[in-house]
Amino acid sequence: MLIEPVTVPGLDAAQLQSLFDTRTAVFACPVSDLSTKLLPEEFQLVQRAVQKRRDEFSSGRFCAHQALQAIGRDEGALLSGDQREPLWPSGVVGSISHSGPCAVAAASTDPVLLSVGVDVETSGPLPDRVRDMICMPEDLAALGDNAENPVYWKLIFSAKESVYKCLFPLLQRWMGFSQARIHFDFSRAQFSVALDHELCLPAEARPELLGRFLITDTYLVTSVQALRA
Repeated sequence: MLIEPVTVPGLDAAQLQSLFDTRTAVFACPVSDLSTKLLPEEFQLVQRAVQKRRDEFSSGRFCAHQALQAIGRDEGALLSGDQREPLWPSGVVGSISHSGPCAVAAASTDPVLLSVGVDVETSGPLPDRVRDMICMPEDLAALGDNAENPVYWKLIFSAKESVYKCLFPLLQRWMGFSQARIHFDFSRAQFSVALDHELCLPAEARPELLGRFLITDTYLVTSVQALRA
């Protein structure tokens, strides 16, 4: 479901929508202090936070409410769980991300979707020292000729962030970067995910996660969807 967002330089609505089907609403905005748009219960979550955290939280919640409004489910405060995950209305799956100057949120009531994850990153390279923490040998081997390009290391990082955000509502557990391997199909702007055995998806889920990615001059954005069997 395409929503015309507040202008985010380097990222437009059509590009974002390519990461989801048309029944998922996705919205982006620049990160700024949008505290005045928070509902009182939401503001309580960050009233003592540093300004950077408040900016990120309020911008993410603003995007989430816009996406929820687009699907007719903006029903009140979007609070946080024990791991600071957003608590979506019953029957809604969604995800929020922010990085640098951009915040993104997606939401859907599509019954085919069990869960969804989205991640946005600025397009600068992942530092060398971080690569070995994020990228497993299988991840790098799957990159082929791109294995030495730090931008693609960051794409792996983003993909795994989206995997975690998608799986957490289903598994309610922490996931390490080594527990998922990513294989990109650059011709289709998609990726597949191989999970460790201890991260078994629930029986109602299809065994394969659907991953998509977007690379612009400014941002890397990934999405992961868990589909109902």
